[in-house]
Amino acid sequence: MKFIEGLFVGVGIGVPVFGVLAGILAYAKVKHDEDQARAGWTLVPVLVLSRDLRPGDILDNQTLAIRSVPSQLTTASVLRPESAKHVFTHTVAVPLKAGDPLLTTALPPTAECDQQLRERSAPSRTDASVEAIRERLSGAQTP
Repeated sequence: MKFIEGLFVGVGIGVPVFGVLAGILAYAKVKHDEDQARAGWTLVPVLVLSRDLRPGDILDNQTLAIRSVPSQLTTASVLRPESAKHVFTHTVAVPLKAGDPLLTTALPPTAECDQQLRERSAPSRTDASVEAIRERLSGAQTP
């Protein structure tokens, strides 16, 4: 009888203690894996949307937020917080979801943008005929 009572007491104490130890070990393993996954990732702040937007909605303080994302996942078209003052009062050209980074491609082109594109782009070379294109590509005269 004392053996069975001792067994119940041992199980009653051992199971919770083992559960707590297993929980601590699992947490330590997850934390270690998380730290290894984040190693080498530098976070940069970017502008994100705080709510869903439809085309024609206007950007303001209420629709934008700042979130840190890994620099490896950002491109030149992702807007940074320092450019927030330039996008206020602009309308959105495409539908956007809350939490998405704000991209320059989501904004309609402005007169300033069009002017910079005209200044940067070189005049394109047009060929008068198909034969002229073939000659230019082949580097030789065609019969």
